[in-house]
Amino acid sequence: MKNKLLGTGIRFFSVILPAAFLLLSVSAVYGQEQLGLRDRAEQAFLRYEYANAAALYVKLVDSRKPRLADLERLAYCYMQMKDYESAENWYSRVAAMEGSSPENLLRYGEVLKMNGKYAGAKEQLEAYAEKTGDRGRVSVQ
Repeated sequence: MKNKLLGTGIRFFSVILPAAFLLLSVSAVYGQEQLGLRDRAEQAFLRYEYANAAALYVKLVDSRKPRLADLERLAYCYMQMKDYESAENWYSRVAAMEGSSPENLLRYGEVLKMNGKYAGAKEQLEAYAEKTGDRGRVSVQ
């Protein structure tokens, strides 16, 4: 009787336990997809982590034909970080792109004004007023 019990113990530890462990480990493994660069930039932007988001957006716009939305986000990040020189650089590109919204002209004008480039700021703000018809938003009081 003792040999019979000893045999089942050996069988349990040498065959059954490893098989059970293998089944449990294989069924519990699920692949997690890592977030792409754009998704990570988007998440950082939505968490107001503008410095982290800007670093990621710089990588995204470093291409032959960058997306307008990425350029807009990058320029906005620099504006929020109060890096107006960089914001001016990126808003100038955004404003020149086809399909750019009039809001970008307004922001570009604000950034130019922050950098002391009043003639350029006036030009951008007038272009905004012409496109939208909203002179009240850009008029000096």
